[in-house]
Amino acid sequence: MQIDFEAGVVGLLKNCDRSLENCDILPIKICNDSICLPVRIAGNANQWMRLDTGCDSALEWALTETKARGMSEPAFGLSGGSIQHINSTVQLGKHCFSNVAVGIHANQIFPGEDGLLGNGLLSKFCLTIDERNRRVIFEKEHRPGAAAAASYSKRILGAPGIR
Repeated sequence: MQIDFEAGVVGLLKNCDRSLENCDILPIKICNDSICLPVRIAGNANQWMRLDTGCDSALEWALTETKARGMSEPAFGLSGGSIQHINSTVQLGKHCFSNVAVGIHANQIFPGEDGLLGNGLLSKFCLTIDERNRRVIFEKEHRPGAAAAASYSKRILGAPGIR
């Protein structure tokens, strides 16, 4: 499946055999029947985040007290009831983003997962989910009509850039 946020198109591809020269490829892990990707936050080791196209924020991170103690950036308090936000660096493969608003959760949102990777970051790419080969392909430099060549496509309702 390919999601082209810029064009506002979702496409089902027959295969993912194409040029990958402008792409970054991340491995996937299936957890709770969902696709998880490795994401680096604030210079820490990779965290496995659920790829969540229903999440409007950039990133929601389950930062337990144990993880907070090992952070390279200044520590902060975690409250039990409300979601706090920090601005941090986030790295997806070779793509690094600064000043990303990260929602902080004291507990995991889903068991065994470190948080949610949402549309606030996903929408910066045309992404291809290749479950057969256990990878997600992120394409930053948009190729016009990338998803249009798919065998099936439809408009993404409410996607950024749709007029």
